[in-house]
Amino acid sequence: MNLYKDLEEDAHYITGYANGKGGKDPQRLIDCTITMLRAAFELKHNEWIAVGDKLPELHEEVWDASGEIVRYKISEPVLCVFNGGEMIVAAYEIDSDIDFGGWVSCFDSDVLHSVTHWRPLPKLPNE
Repeated sequence: MNLYKDLEEDAHYITGYANGKGGKDPQRLIDCTITMLRAAFELKHNEWIAVGDKLPELHEEVWDASGEIVRYKISEPVLCVFNGGEMIVAAYEIDSDIDFGGWVSCFDSDVLHSVTHWRPLPKLPNE
């Protein structure tokens, strides 16, 4: 199933219907609407978010480091763009004691200084 091919065909059908030159099948119009809604959903969930516009939602974590309680806020892992085009899975973290935040790689805990955009990770397949 190719969403963009379906969308193009449906757009031609609706244009013909609107101009009085196409079919008048109500079920086909419903199917066309569903295709357009699927495309809108995919576009919405394919957006990159600039870090200057919004950061991922944070939740509080508590970690016991050899008897010392450390409180910090961290996001769920997200896909990030850094270094002018590289992608990595990272999380945004704020140390609650010093109120300083930054991006941390989920693979090796390296601090990333040049993250420009992020987006939620896609959902896992059901299979």
